Amino acid sequence: MKKMKTAFAFIAMTLMLINLVSAQDVKLDYDETGNRTQRYKVLKSSEVTFADTALINQPIVEDVMISGKKTNVFPNPVGNHLNIIFSGEQTESGTVNVHLYDVKGNQLYSSTTTQNLHQIPMQDYPAGFYFLRISDSDKTEQWKIIKK
Repeated sequence: MKKMKTAFAFIAMTLMLINLVSAQDVKLDYDETGNRTQRYKVLKSSEVTFADTALINQPIVEDVMISGKKTNVFPNPVGNHLNIIFSGEQTESGTVNVHLYDVKGNQLYSSTTTQNLHQIPMQDYPAGFYFLRISDSDKTEQWKIIKK
């Protein structure tokens, strides 16, 4: 009898969990270049909660202002090329420095650019974690990059 009650309680909890999971939809937001930036869980009660899909609750594409331009880094995880797009007004000091480091802190790539699109070739690097650092004369930003 005790086993039967335990089994019944387990089945009831499982059904409640299934009902809870099925009571939500997923809404995705995309940036102007078509890359997914955020994922929201939309509950049937119309409550919206933020549930980011990237590691450590970081957006997949992060909009950061560097040299007066919005900076987008994608895709992450990356395959052959990491894309960096700078969009916005051109400023006098529109030059940015781009550096890629491995987890040991070794610099693998370095470049200076004034272009709106910059690509880092990643095909020769092994799968793992990398750090991208983009800076201008006033600001430095860093991203965690995953190479698949």
